[in-house]
Amino acid sequence: MAPSHRRERILNLLRSRVITVGLIVVAIGTCVALGREVARRVTVQREIDRLTKDISVAEQSTQNLDRLLVTLKSSTYEEGAARTYMNLQKPGETVLVVPDVDPSNLNGPVGSIDTPSAPSAPKSNDTNSKKWWDFIFHSSPT
Repeated sequence: MAPSHRRERILNLLRSRVITVGLIVVAIGTCVALGREVARRVTVQREIDRLTKDISVAEQSTQNLDRLLVTLKSSTYEEGAARTYMNLQKPGETVLVVPDVDPSNLNGPVGSIDTPSAPSAPKSNDTNSKKWWDFIFHSSPT
């Protein structure tokens, strides 16, 4: 076979409708596959962005909890909680009970208060064991 005859066969083959339709089908299939891949990549990128944001929020929450934990473990907080919630005091300390001021008891010049004859006890009827229970299980103090 001569080289020119071979070229003619190749050109005729390329010009045939079967080959043309086949190439169009392959091109369409490639475009569809490419479109699916692009859509999948966009979906994956959105998921990555959402997860990155979730990680950032979780890290901020962790930092806040770490700061709170440091505060709650401090001796200053423990001492304040013991004084506030369990009415404890240090050895040698004197506790001064200041009664609540009722605005209707104000007599005389501004700032003078009608003082009761005997100091009143704290208004809590809770027992010491109830106060401990509330402190341990984080109930709101009464």
